[in-house]
Amino acid sequence: MRHYKKYKIIVTLLIISIPYFSIVNAQTYREIKEVTFDGFEIHNSKFTDLDCDGDLDILTVVSDSTTTPISTVVKSYKHIRDNQFVNYRTKTIKKLYQQSIFLVDLDGDDDLDILQSGSRSYGKSRGLMFQYENIGEGKFTQFKNTVFEGYIYSAFATVDIDGDNDLDIIIMGDKSYKKPGISLYENIGYGNYRRDENIFLNGLLNGSISCADIDNDGDQDVLIIGEDESENTLAKVYKNNGEGKFTEIKNNPFKGVYFCDSEFADIDGDGDQDLLIIGENANGSIANLYKNNSKGEFQLIIQNKILPMDFSSINFIDVDNDADLDIFVTGNYTSEDDNDGYRTILYLNDGMGNFEISPDSKLINVSQGHLDFADLDNDGDKDILISGEGNETRFAMKLYKYTSKK
Repeated sequence: MRHYKKYKIIVTLLIISIPYFSIVNAQTYREIKEVTFDGFEIHNSKFTDLDCDGDLDILTVVSDSTTTPISTVVKSYKHIRDNQFVNYRTKTIKKLYQQSIFLVDLDGDDDLDILQSGSRSYGKSRGLMFQYENIGEGKFTQFKNTVFEGYIYSAFATVDIDGDNDLDIIIMGDKSYKKPGISLYENIGYGNYRRDENIFLNGLLNGSISCADIDNDGDQDVLIIGEDESENTLAKVYKNNGEGKFTEIKNNPFKGVYFCDSEFADIDGDGDQDLLIIGENANGSIANLYKNNSKGEFQLIIQNKILPMDFSSINFIDVDNDADLDIFVTGNYTSEDDNDGYRTILYLNDGMGNFEISPDSKLINVSQGHLDFADLDNDGDKDILISGEGNETRFAMKLYKYTSKK
């Protein structure tokens, strides 16, 4: 039996004010307009090498809600040369409503498989889950008798919960009309998973799951945010004992939200995991940034300049290659000055965890966004694929080339 030292997470709230720098360099992107992507409601999209030829192609899952019943299609686009993509393959999968799509390598063979959750109809329907194996070159086959439980409007996380150097899976959502649930699946190798029946996590609705080693004890802890069946917004922190078993840490400082996202990242380079939460609660939308003091004690930064949104997504990435993490945020912004609408915003980090909006990014504004990053042309910087619900069009997917600092 393995033995672990016992640690205590002290999750307290200190409010601090940090002065901000005022000059940032614009990070510019150029839309690759030669590339066009067809589709309707876009559920997820990622870069991946579909044909093992050494360059990155694109895999996406879209739905056409104008048809009855709704149709859902896996589409792939092959990278042929110089950031040029062509429609490669199309496969129709299960017709579901209220669905979520997760693109993840389930079987460790270095390609993206698909988990599809949703329901047969709107309203008080039971959640369903379907699994599709990638058999190469953008071809998929349905995996029979999946162990993954079905949910509606699911949240999803991959993380090594039990310290055995493979990725386990957590899925949360609505089992059947305001019946929140959550499931943890242990990866037992070769694409096989076993559901843990004793995880002691509480599921929430319309929420998010984030995992990080909050207290620097070498295992992954869990943050769950969302609303319960009575529409109370909650944020729950769970301490991992090192073997994938959890204890809830009461009285944590985090605000509960729904239609949200939350992500851990080391924003100030001090070796611990800080936290950004963006979403909506009864008082409106929030964007709360917390710094970790390496002991699991979090400080709310009250002067952060990140805009509050709902239907949000958060992506930490070093855009400008200056060795700190910047932030891309998408979502629906509501303000009192009639400046409402969907937003895609890049916030640049000064290296100390202070963020400013980068001017002139010129990216499509989306809500319910999915972003993926890759160096498509091997020039050492991050190009970006953005998909989601757009202001100008019902749904959109755009590819952008990173150019340079002004």
